[in-house]
Amino acid sequence: MSRRVESADCILQLGELMTDFNTGGFTTNLDDSKTISANINSVRIRHHYFENVNLHDFILGLTEKLSHRDPLSMDIQRATESCVHRQSNPFNPNAEKPITIKRFFDRMSHFVKDNSIVIAETGVSLFSAAEMLMPEGATFIGQTFYGSIGYTVGATLGACMAAQDRKAVLFVGDGSFQVTCQDLSTMIRNNLKPVIFLINNDGYTIERVIVDHSYNDIQPWHYHKLVDVFGGGLGIDVHTKVNLKMH
Repeated sequence: MSRRVESADCILQLGELMTDFNTGGFTTNLDDSKTISANINSVRIRHHYFENVNLHDFILGLTEKLSHRDPLSMDIQRATESCVHRQSNPFNPNAEKPITIKRFFDRMSHFVKDNSIVIAETGVSLFSAAEMLMPEGATFIGQTFYGSIGYTVGATLGACMAAQDRKAVLFVGDGSFQVTCQDLSTMIRNNLKPVIFLINNDGYTIERVIVDHSYNDIQPWHYHKLVDVFGGGLGIDVHTKVNLKMH
């Protein structure tokens, strides 16, 4: 994962891995003449390369050169302040209107309880869940380093096996779910009971935003009936805000 520290004169890029996730779809246009890029075993300062510089040593050396500043004197916004979906904001369903992504996660901010394990799949689920203020003691699992779709279904299985005394809540899209859906069978076999919210966008929504072609279309499934196919569990097909509030 990369981290950028910016000033008027310099941009510091730590652990450089330039992907569409951390560059806004490759739109950052970093100026090499104002960039210090530190990798695991090398450092580039503007146009000069220095090999055999360990990232750990570089960070330690950089830390020694930093002067202390009172955080209260700096214009820094806490990450929690930018959370869009908050339990403190009331959720009032609006008759029979269809559920939007924003309204869905507004509702979820009231559903997820303390000490839960929240798993969010790459794509719409992750981008939205990351803007949800988590309750006390919650563990958040997301995977954006490689953006491997389908990861979270198996991750939910693992989380449930490792922490059977905690409630696990999975947010996953239909496209990602189809990649590793068979893990649902293993969950049922082991009597695990995660809550799975499958956001059915009728295909690969994030990929449509990048480049939309027919390969982003997938076969529609009756997802809520898969628990019957695999041998047990409760599946509910929800379309409106009122239905979501009732359940």
